[in-house]
Amino acid sequence: MSPKKKIFYLITKSNQGGAQRNVCDLATGISPKLFDVSVFAGGDGWLFDELTKKNIHAESLPFLARDVRFFAEIAVFFKLLSLFKKERPDIVHLHSSKAGALGALAARLAGVEKIIFTAHGWAFNEPRFFLSRAAIWLVSWLTTLLAHRIIVITKKEYAQTLAMPLITAKKIAYIPNGIDNIHFLPKKEAQEKLLGPQAKSIDADTIWIGTISELTANKGLKYAIEATAIIKKGAASPFVFVVIGEGEERKALEKQIVDYKLSGTVFLAGYKKDAHTLLKAFDIFTLTSLKEGLPYALLEAGAAGLPTVASNVGGIPDIVGEESGILVPPQNPEAIAQALKKLITDRSAQKPTEEPGARRIQETYSLQKMLHDTVSLYK
Repeated sequence: MSPKKKIFYLITKSNQGGAQRNVCDLATGISPKLFDVSVFAGGDGWLFDELTKKNIHAESLPFLARDVRFFAEIAVFFKLLSLFKKERPDIVHLHSSKAGALGALAARLAGVEKIIFTAHGWAFNEPRFFLSRAAIWLVSWLTTLLAHRIIVITKKEYAQTLAMPLITAKKIAYIPNGIDNIHFLPKKEAQEKLLGPQAKSIDADTIWIGTISELTANKGLKYAIEATAIIKKGAASPFVFVVIGEGEERKALEKQIVDYKLSGTVFLAGYKKDAHTLLKAFDIFTLTSLKEGLPYALLEAGAAGLPTVASNVGGIPDIVGEESGILVPPQNPEAIAQALKKLITDRSAQKPTEEPGARRIQETYSLQKMLHDTVSLYK
């Protein structure tokens, strides 16, 4: 019997997010009979809690963070170089821009046999000063050259990566995120878990619009709330908008809700453990992000059969088709409002998406398919 392969996963941040969830799914999902897994990340966040529960070896790299700090980057680079030379991993699988660049160079110099980099949304697509974007593109390109294989999670990323100099299709693997089967709570139970006693005071014919999102500027929630105000001015049907999640923008969003007189219409429900199991509380799902990779929340909403209004950014168009929702430009409250009005008004648009939409998610974006396709690159 051949010995287990030693695999190191490296990611910049350990907070709860899509890239971290992908690392967690891989580290806990691949066979322990075939792989000896270790995870390295900056900070001490959600990812470490999840890996500890599954007895996966995980270590924090104190100087590894998203912000650019020259001397910290040097320290992290030499730490990684020393680590790779000492431990001799068979595979180093890198996630996120900073960890990708530093890790790919260190792994090459240490003679690691297989270096894989997953691009969770290219950072040079983010709105930044031109010279900053150019520098990030250059670092991203160098990372793709240093890695032996590149995983992209969206079709847009595939095209952008293939357009890079010296990068061939043979080097790129399109492997989107995947989700497992979800046990959704029944509608009424989910609504009560979300809003507690307040849920009972909401009329039975009220349409529930919802989202699962960090309360950060990049998620564009202020535009969704502004759209809610536009809808309310001429709404024929009663509705509420419920946001599941926490983040640094909470106070600003609370003020916006008060300023727009939406206190009985928009609810910030806060963080909910296993939030995806509550999706049947909603009739419509919305995701108004300014940028995205391939959002898990949208996959889960699709699995729940919810019609969706979502920004036309990143990998969202890969998920949301004509049969499952409406794409809108980012940062456009009027377009968001018009799309939501259509789904609110046309009740018949809410049900037909359920079966085909959920079936498509199960077939195309399953966790087992993601694991299988990724492990095939490790061999």
